[in-house]
Amino acid sequence: MLINLFKKNLNLKIFAVILAIVLWIYVNKTQDPFTVLLTEINMIIDLKTINTPKGLVPVELPETCVITIIGSQESINKMKNDDIKAYIDLEGKSAGSMTCNIDVKTPPGIKVNNIKPSFVTVTIDKIEKKSFPVDIVPEGNPQKGFLAGKPELKNTSVTFEGPSLYIKKISSVKIYADLNGLDDDFIQNMSPVPFDSNSNPIKGLISLPAKIPVKIPVRSEYYSKTVPVRPSLKGTPSAGYEIEYIKIIPPIAIINCPRNKSLNYIETQDINIDGAKNFFEKDVSLKIPDYIISADKQSVRIIIKFIKIRLNFMPSKV
Repeated sequence: MLINLFKKNLNLKIFAVILAIVLWIYVNKTQDPFTVLLTEINMIIDLKTINTPKGLVPVELPETCVITIIGSQESINKMKNDDIKAYIDLEGKSAGSMTCNIDVKTPPGIKVNNIKPSFVTVTIDKIEKKSFPVDIVPEGNPQKGFLAGKPELKNTSVTFEGPSLYIKKISSVKIYADLNGLDDDFIQNMSPVPFDSNSNPIKGLISLPAKIPVKIPVRSEYYSKTVPVRPSLKGTPSAGYEIEYIKIIPPIAIINCPRNKSLNYIETQDINIDGAKNFFEKDVSLKIPDYIISADKQSVRIIIKFIKIRLNFMPSKV
């Protein structure tokens, strides 16, 4: 009896099952995806401007905004970092402060649920150019035994371009050069940095040129120099005698002298010639100042020859 009941209207029952399957497939394929398995996430997006009028530039603008998006998990998984863009359209705007809406562009399958903030106050300023002198600020000290010289700049000034509001704030332009531990010249292309009157760096400006060649000589604290040797004579020869010649062997000395000292000659220790009339030959030590780091010799040979003074008498007329 159950078999007969099952067989009754069999074709109609098979059709009903097939219809139910087709309807199930249709509903799952055509139903709005935003009503099924939706995912909501918050994102921090960089805020850009578009269609900025020529000769103008936006200033004091938030760098980012927070948006809430919703979509299927599949759509969100397919999304790339640059698929969502937040921007402010400045087309037709003029210089001044104004309130502007933030617009967001999303890929298909993704909707924006919220934007924070939804609008911002934008200041649009004129673009200006102005030149400023550049100061080099050495930082740190070279290696021990080395000294930094005077900085050398190929460009002594730099031009900055940007909002007039920022240009007016520039009080000084500096390049910081790190000399710490150097034992050779500092040579680099450096970026000049503008500062306000409170020594705060000013951002949002273009430097022309972008980098400036900087050279700071770094030399040994001592330098080698050749100086003549001078004998230090004390007293006077014996009566009726004078010095015919003085010979110094060798007549020069090579010294290592600090760069902040100037030494044009080096003397011997005192040589007493008081009452002398005989031939003098002796090794005599040099008077080497304490600030001299080294000398190629400590003494020299001194030769002094004395001769009698010739007196020329004129015959008297009678």
